Amino acid sequence: MATKKSKLLQALDYYWNKSWVDRPEIILIICGSAASWIIKNILNNKGGLHNRVTMRLSIKPFTLQETRDFLSSRGVVYDPMQILQLYMAIGGIPYYLKSVEKGLSAIQNIDQLCFKKEGALLDEFNNLFSSLFDQSEMHEAIIKLIGSKREGVNREELEKVLNYVGGSLSKKLKELEEPGFIAQYATQGRTYGKYYKLIDEYSLFYLTWVAPGRLNSFEDMAGTAEWNTWAGYAFESVCFKHLSHIRRALHIKESVIATSFRFIPKKKENFTGTQIDLLFDRADGVINLFEIKFSTSPYLIDKSYAANLKNKVEVYKKITKTSKQIFIDLDFIF
Repeated sequence: MATKKSKLLQALDYYWNKSWVDRPEIILIICGSAASWIIKNILNNKGGLHNRVTMRLSIKPFTLQETRDFLSSRGVVYDPMQILQLYMAIGGIPYYLKSVEKGLSAIQNIDQLCFKKEGALLDEFNNLFSSLFDQSEMHEAIIKLIGSKREGVNREELEKVLNYVGGSLSKKLKELEEPGFIAQYATQGRTYGKYYKLIDEYSLFYLTWVAPGRLNSFEDMAGTAEWNTWAGYAFESVCFKHLSHIRRALHIKESVIATSFRFIPKKKENFTGTQIDLLFDRADGVINLFEIKFSTSPYLIDKSYAANLKNKVEVYKKITKTSKQIFIDLDFIF
């Protein structure tokens, strides 16, 4: 409706300020998935609609529990593993979840949705970006670069690889953050700073499995090394989506910021590099270090893995020079 020639925004501007602003019975709710349009034309409006927004409501995807409840209400009853596998592929988007058929496993449903010619999500990625963003090619390029790095991508790498700098890049990153495609996370280590990570499950799934165009069935890949790599990345994204649940389970305050840690030693340094998926540096003298692992069977913590965990703690203490108590937490699913 709000095309350039429609003059809808100008009319809204005029009538709102002339007549409606003082009428409490009139409530205008602007709702839609085109977040960039809303940000540009309403939230950042420099004309008569400037500072007229009373409340911002960010509608989040379903959590794992909400996904289970939604599917159950539609007669699709899954155990936690089936729920998680489905969530790692298409996320908690109700529009996607309503196409899930009962009587099929999670992977069978993923096949139906994403790989069959009539699948509801076969062309969703391209249609989604072209409908949400003007000049969507750059948004797609940003998503593809960030999605290629499990540890995330910082601003400098984005500028270098995409040759795209300044306010325009900031604007596009903001447009991808607002609807929940990407998120910023602080990273500790030799280089401190903020990294962008791809947190939209469907985008990651599409770029990994659908875009290459070499699969006819996702079911054939289950349990392979490539599948396990994707599952690890996707499960990590799901964990970051549920940070409030993790905090609640461990009695960690919401004010404690979630970060990660990455250290790559220089050639002459006499200790190994390491990466910590998630950590909470608390004010009560404790740091929670998390290992996030996806496994379809019980995960064995053998001597080698225990030594790896010990090394992570030692490297972290050496680099950060912290004297706090270290708690190791394991996020597993099997």
